[in-house]
Amino acid sequence: MNYVDRLFKENIVQMGITIQKARTERKLNLQMLAIMTHINPGFLGDIEAGIVVPSFKDIYKISYALGYDLSTFFALLAR
Repeated sequence: MNYVDRLFKENIVQMGITIQKARTERKLNLQMLAIMTHINPGFLGDIEAGIVVPSFKDIYKISYALGYDLSTFFALLAR
């Protein structure tokens, strides 16, 4: 795996960790977030685990369901 691929994977994993942390802080389970975003709970779990790469549309729906606008959500990822 080259440097760019490794960095991309690390960022996807970090995004999943950030989503899971925000979800649990809000006392939401995957099913609740799935209902709010219209995203399959299994797919949300895979996003949180860093297994799959969410589309921009999915990131948008998740961030707003968790109470973030996109700029704030991406700023959290940059920390």
